[in-house]
Amino acid sequence: MTGLPAEALVLRSELLRRVVSAKAGAKRRLPFRRRVMIPDLQSSLLCDDVRQERNGKFILIGLFDILAVPGFPAIFQRICVVTRWCCGEGEFQQHSRILKADGNTVLVEGKEVKIKLPDSEATATSVEFFLNVKFETPGTYWVEILLDGDLKLRHPLKARIVKSREPRQKDTA
Repeated sequence: MTGLPAEALVLRSELLRRVVSAKAGAKRRLPFRRRVMIPDLQSSLLCDDVRQERNGKFILIGLFDILAVPGFPAIFQRICVVTRWCCGEGEFQQHSRILKADGNTVLVEGKEVKIKLPDSEATATSVEFFLNVKFETPGTYWVEILLDGDLKLRHPLKARIVKSREPRQKDTA
């Protein structure tokens, strides 16, 4: 006995069988995928708008982490989710969504976004626009970023009521 779990022994014997078969002249390719390195999520930011300069730099306008409104329901015409990936290699699918205050129900979700990192020193920036997002109640909503179906980051987005300030009156004395 080699001390390996049963699953590892089965995989090992299947790999050995394929190697022996390949050496014997079989013209089948081994079903190995190109090696990939899962990237790190360097940042995830929320803002009102994003612009890109001619030199490729992004300008983020109106960064926020709290939605302060005079009342609910509240509709936000645009919420931008900006993500930056680094230190990885390969092609991946990013999925972004905002969950309701219950922490489970999806309020809005983006489309699958392809993240392509040709080498481990490359970076990839993704900008998603969520339009006309309706927040029904105050509370803590959740922004989730997934990569190939795996949750990579979940951060809070608080929505609360802010009382408007009364304008100051001048003294007439």
